[in-house]
Amino acid sequence: MFKSVVQTSFYLLRIPPIFCLFFHFFLIGFQAQAQAQAQENKCNCSILESKNLYNVGLFKELRERLNCCLNNPNKGIQNNAREILALVAIAQDDLIQAEQYITEMVRSNINYQPMDSNLVLLSLFQRIKRENAKITVSSVSKKPEDIRTAPASVLLITADQIKERGYMDIVDILTDIPGFDISRLYSTPNTNIYQLGFRQDITERTLFMVDGIEENDVWSNYVYASTQYPINNIKAVEILYGPASTMYGARAFVGTVNIITYSPKERGGFLSGNEENQTAKWYSNGRLSMGSYNTKDLDMLLGYQSDGVNIQFTARINQSDGHDMSDEQFFNYDVNDLDVFQYDHIQKSGKTAEIETYLKDNEISIDNDLLEVSPSIGGDSLFVRLSQEGKDRAKELDRKAYTSKVNGADIAYSNTTMNYFVGCEISFDKFILGFRAWKRKEGYGNYHDLDMAPSDNGSIWAPENKTAYLKYDRNIGENFSLSILSTFKHHRLGDETSKVSFMPFGNPNISYDPRYIVNYSSLLDTNFLSKNVDVNGNQSFPNIGHGWKNKYFFYQGTQGRNELRIFYDTERLTVMGGAEFRVTSSQGDYLSTNDFNWRGYESPREHKLSYFNLENNDITNDDYFGNAQSKGTAYSQTEGSNIFLVYDFGAFAQLSYEVFENKFYVVGGLRFDSQKSRVNSDQKSGFTDLLPRIGLIYNLSDRITLKVNAAEGYQGPSLWTKYSTGTNRVPNPRVKPERIEYIDFSITDYGKVFNWNITAFAHKIEDAISSKRLPISLDYYANKDIHVNVGEYDIKGLFAQFGLKWGGFHFYANGTYTSGIKSGERDIYEIAAEFPGVANFLNSNDQNNVNVLNAEIQELSDVKDIADIANIKANAGVTKSFNTQQIFTSINLRANYVGKKKVGFGTTVPTNPGVINASEGYVNTSDKSEFRFENASIPSYFVINGNLLFDIKALKGVRLGLQMRNILNQKYYHPGPAQAGATIGMVDQPEGMDYRNYYSTTSSNKHILYVPQMLQNYTLSLLYSF
Repeated sequence: MFKSVVQTSFYLLRIPPIFCLFFHFFLIGFQAQAQAQAQENKCNCSILESKNLYNVGLFKELRERLNCCLNNPNKGIQNNAREILALVAIAQDDLIQAEQYITEMVRSNINYQPMDSNLVLLSLFQRIKRENAKITVSSVSKKPEDIRTAPASVLLITADQIKERGYMDIVDILTDIPGFDISRLYSTPNTNIYQLGFRQDITERTLFMVDGIEENDVWSNYVYASTQYPINNIKAVEILYGPASTMYGARAFVGTVNIITYSPKERGGFLSGNEENQTAKWYSNGRLSMGSYNTKDLDMLLGYQSDGVNIQFTARINQSDGHDMSDEQFFNYDVNDLDVFQYDHIQKSGKTAEIETYLKDNEISIDNDLLEVSPSIGGDSLFVRLSQEGKDRAKELDRKAYTSKVNGADIAYSNTTMNYFVGCEISFDKFILGFRAWKRKEGYGNYHDLDMAPSDNGSIWAPENKTAYLKYDRNIGENFSLSILSTFKHHRLGDETSKVSFMPFGNPNISYDPRYIVNYSSLLDTNFLSKNVDVNGNQSFPNIGHGWKNKYFFYQGTQGRNELRIFYDTERLTVMGGAEFRVTSSQGDYLSTNDFNWRGYESPREHKLSYFNLENNDITNDDYFGNAQSKGTAYSQTEGSNIFLVYDFGAFAQLSYEVFENKFYVVGGLRFDSQKSRVNSDQKSGFTDLLPRIGLIYNLSDRITLKVNAAEGYQGPSLWTKYSTGTNRVPNPRVKPERIEYIDFSITDYGKVFNWNITAFAHKIEDAISSKRLPISLDYYANKDIHVNVGEYDIKGLFAQFGLKWGGFHFYANGTYTSGIKSGERDIYEIAAEFPGVANFLNSNDQNNVNVLNAEIQELSDVKDIADIANIKANAGVTKSFNTQQIFTSINLRANYVGKKKVGFGTTVPTNPGVINASEGYVNTSDKSEFRFENASIPSYFVINGNLLFDIKALKGVRLGLQMRNILNQKYYHPGPAQAGATIGMVDQPEGMDYRNYYSTTSSNKHILYVPQMLQNYTLSLLYSF
């Protein structure tokens, strides 16, 4: 875009560009300061002398003196002069002139505090301040600023809107605004949030913050948006569209969500406006809720205010049985689904003598009814296969294992949720000291029922987040101010995090052989129940077995961050500069360990007590939970190589200049970023980048504003992206950062009664990262996914919105159009050849592999639609309030329409058949060996939700609420996880595709195709304040 011009110009000067920019900005600042000082010396703007003239009634001389001060570039000097002139006008009964001076004060600085205690002045000031209150946002430039002159497209959701619409969590809010595609998965993560049409593996391209403090996971950059975040204390939610990398670096890629909460100096909460509660030192308010799916929720705030110290506690706990999806074929845990399994792969072959020894050692007769033993064509080898009776026996054992108790509970769909949040902030002088912690304990249910057990049987994903922070804000003189932010974060997985997977004999990728079918007890006695003891005497359980396997996961990461921001403000010029430094210490891959479900016992703990003949107190919680933290290992990692240190440094600056007073503004910004990472002090990697931003703002009138914004950004790949193997991935430390070039144009009417906005946007993303399965039969890569830079995304769109207050009604509506394609995809051959040991394999004489690669290249070279993104979305709502002397009632209805979302052939998820009769929904290719789902989609839907608030005024501090969702009881669907594809039991095995390929494609670690959403459900709430 324009970055190359900036870089070239600075290079010619042979001065590092960021220092040039800072130096230029400070020259401007010092020049303006010098001009202000010269102006002040020319005019006598002494407040003390001016007040003396006022006190003795020398008004004419005072006016002559202060009129000169009104032209001073220093805003503080101007407003001090206006206040004294307003006092003169009041003394002379010229209230019109006084209002004019006060209006100019407020418009110049909405936070100005009068020096004088004159009652008429204070009354006029408060009234005019309310009338001229600006809508401010703080996410764009890291300081409060008028939304009209902020260099970005910004949407604000206020506390009043949250309350009257009955939003229960942050996802409810984002569902109702333009520019977002929401996929509620009710698993891990709870929700995928895609902004401005960019859909990737998971929610990690939008920066999520609370009061400007980042919440994205340190290791994975995930946004764990669920019911853990309190809603009661939200003051506003700021939505920033487009990259904000100039301010935030390699995180705010396609946008930013910033939750603004009430500070300890304010009194927040749903019923914070109760006058009876405004003077007490201690106060509390919140919401207690119960509803469908056995949901219980407490969202509360407790505060203390005094002259010097203010304290605020917030908390939320949410418990629910979760969304019931047991009616879905892929979640019904029907044992008859196992009928698709085949067992021809269970065989043993070898030289005749070897096989005879194998049969003898395992006490198997050569004429056993469960086996077929046959010689090879040459006669020097034997093949041992299952007879039909043996296959029936294998199926019977699979069915028995599938229906057994799993970790102490009967196998049946469940999705239990337990989330909590606690936080505390203390404000004193110019400091805010805070701490918050949350844990999200929800089902790991994004895999189908032939692959994974539900939450009550042990499949739980439990991320934890702890953050401590210190904020310091100070004004330095009339024009300078500074802000300092220090944070420390500790993110990890709870010990109970586990995936409980089914390992059947019908899985061709497990090395079962016929002896386990003939003598199943030998598998149990020697493999399934065997313990491994390492050199230190530590006991662990084997990876191999049959039935349900518990795989425990653990990761943790810490990050320390310090940021300094300095601001310089004059009447027409605002300059901001700052720097931040952060150090991250984290794993690169999960630590994991395994044990198996123990049939006949209530839990793994009970089995271990019996099997190892231990007393009850000999087994700790570490034993019960599998203890991946201490016993786990990272896949294919040498000792110590899984620990990473990442150093990030960023320096940024932004200048805003008012070219024509209250009309035309130009904003420019630039950021320099450098990242270095190391492993074991010797392996190092990193990158540097330069990120520009420019904004042009023109006020057509007092209400209507035009904006053009352009910016570049980048998304550094997380450690999870580069190094995580999970259950079926290969690490790729070579993956490069993604880059985005973005531009938007908007026109907005900021009227208080009627307001509207239209925004058009376009962006191009290069080196987009995606998960791919390389067509390589080498053991290390076979049937595994890998994150690679695959191509470009070109996305454009338009969103519009309006709001209207009329006759006691509040109306709002918004709509979004998005169109995006993925193009320029790199050849899979080129990608594969970059990996160790692969180039020689691909360059061998194995023509079959080359043919497979060429076919894959042809498929990947086509332009594809971006899957799981609706071209058209619309939301609308209306609220009507009824207010009498006895009661207050508010009724809200709101509707969401989401258009069809493409999946399948021709999209970025070609193997997803969508919501169709999947067994008839595919069209085979010419060789009838592949899935090809044409015209597949997630259908459009229309949903109506509502909220009722009821307040009997005699019952002070209490209000009832009823939240109603999906009032029309519509059945509708959201897309499944990003890697969703053809699922075993829902798609037939194509003719010509072998069973191993079919199973690997449809069953092993396969995500569900789509997620049915909740039918009609209700929540009853009690809102309180005391």
